[in-house]
Amino acid sequence: MYGIPVSVFLPTHNLSHHKYTQMRRDVSRTYKVRHDWNLLNFIHYPFMWYNASLPTNIEYFKAQRSKNRPIWYQFRFQAIVFVIIHAIAFFYSIPKTLVLLMLPQQFAQQAIGWTTLMQHDGMELDLLGFNHSRNFTGSVYNWLFINAGYHTIHHMYPGVHWSRYRDLHYEKVEPYIHPGCNESNNLAFWFRYFVFPGLRLGLDGKKWELPAAGKDEAWFFDTAETYSTSEFEYEAWAPDDDDLKRAVEKSKKNLGTYVKHHKNAGKLE
Repeated sequence: MYGIPVSVFLPTHNLSHHKYTQMRRDVSRTYKVRHDWNLLNFIHYPFMWYNASLPTNIEYFKAQRSKNRPIWYQFRFQAIVFVIIHAIAFFYSIPKTLVLLMLPQQFAQQAIGWTTLMQHDGMELDLLGFNHSRNFTGSVYNWLFINAGYHTIHHMYPGVHWSRYRDLHYEKVEPYIHPGCNESNNLAFWFRYFVFPGLRLGLDGKKWELPAAGKDEAWFFDTAETYSTSEFEYEAWAPDDDDLKRAVEKSKKNLGTYVKHHKNAGKLE
């Protein structure tokens, strides 16, 4: 679908973006693009995301190969199948392969970048709380994109089937988030945020003070983790750098109920 082996999403999406959302260890953090007019950020971001993800993916799979871990063999198998399928398609028809296969694949990669930007830009560095993601709650959007609009719950329970996102959003997220985290109309938001007035605003409605972009931090060379769990593991998100410590303290100050809520949430049935 995306023109790459699906295992490639594991390091940069599951283990980087999900686990360290908008921190230095998230190679796709949105404030790495810093144009004054937000439409330029919308155009630039997917290319930045791709360029940041490529070296991370290469280093991750090199590290996993050196440790002889199963994920390396999974990736290698998928890459071989990927090459064979595309070779057959090119043999059958080069023009059709370019137009009907590769062009949609490239658009899908761009769309993933755009979606990430829309869902996190202007949000708080609020890793352990609820205000790190923007949710698009419109029924049409979530029918077309299988409940992808409920993004906070996706970060909390990435292994839960998408059909449960709406109910879980209103049960476990809605009572605790800042009202500005919800947008009912994604098209109206896109026009307002990226075109006119095209201002990069935070949850308080004021100009978003961009965090320092900084350099990406490596995180995966010694990890044996190769997946995102289906449960929100509170202890697994303990702060390990200054940015994360500040985010945790901010979350505790602004949303004092969330720690108790998560510790008592239990497993999903």
